[in-house]
Amino acid sequence: MAQIWIEVEENPNCGYLPLRTYSSIGEERSATSVLVAYSSDEGRTEVTGWSSEGGGSQCAVRWVRVGDSGEGESILVYGDDWGVRLRPEGSPSNWDLAAPDQSGEPYLLISPSADIQPSSGAGDRGDTGNR
Repeated sequence: MAQIWIEVEENPNCGYLPLRTYSSIGEERSATSVLVAYSSDEGRTEVTGWSSEGGGSQCAVRWVRVGDSGEGESILVYGDDWGVRLRPEGSPSNWDLAAPDQSGEPYLLISPSADIQPSSGAGDRGDTGNR
C-alpha cells in the first residue's frame, strides 16, 4: 500500500488543511476533470485539481480508493497545492476563482459507492494545460 500525504496551505481557493496521510488500496487514476455523483438523488458535480501556478489554475485531478478509519474504505479525490475546485455539471463558466457557481476544497473524501467518471471534452473548458 502506498501512502498519500496531503497538506494544503490557506489560499484563495480553500482554507488550510493540516497534513493528512492515507493508505491507498487501489490504483490511482487522473484526468483533467471528473464528474462525481454522490448519490442517485443528486446531480453530478464536476471536479478539477487546482494549482498555485499563475495565481490559480486548473491542473489534473487524481482519485484513489483509500483505507479510512471511520468508514473502512473511501475514495480520495485530490488536486495540487491549492486543492480541488468544484462546479455543477453543465456549468457555462470557465474554471475561475471568481466564478460564482464554483467553490474550492482541500480535497474530497467520498463514499466508495460514489460514481466517478472522467469528464468529456466539453467539461474541460478553461484548461490551462499547465500539467
